[in-house]
Amino acid sequence: MLFGCLGYTPEVVGWMTLREIDNAISGYTLKTEIKQRALWETSRFIAYYAAAPHVKSIKKPQDIVKFDWEKPEQIDVQSTRERGKQIAEKWRVKGRG
Repeated sequence: MLFGCLGYTPEVVGWMTLREIDNAISGYTLKTEIKQRALWETSRFIAYYAAAPHVKSIKKPQDIVKFDWEKPEQIDVQSTRERGKQIAEKWRVKGRG
């Protein structure tokens, strides 16, 4: 990926830290994901404007299809609290509480 998609040379990659490599890959992945989402949004708008005059139940583009990234993220509060307690216990210094 570093050589093909991002166009880095072996010399440049040789001087990069693991953090820089991770950041480059993460940035490229995010950029690709944003482009894909834009294409899907465009397709949905085209479908909406093609179908809306003929179907009364379609009031907005989201009525045609709802994408995964539009659904609210559900967070399990209980497991998050338990995990926080586990981390606190692991790093607790003896004699400090």
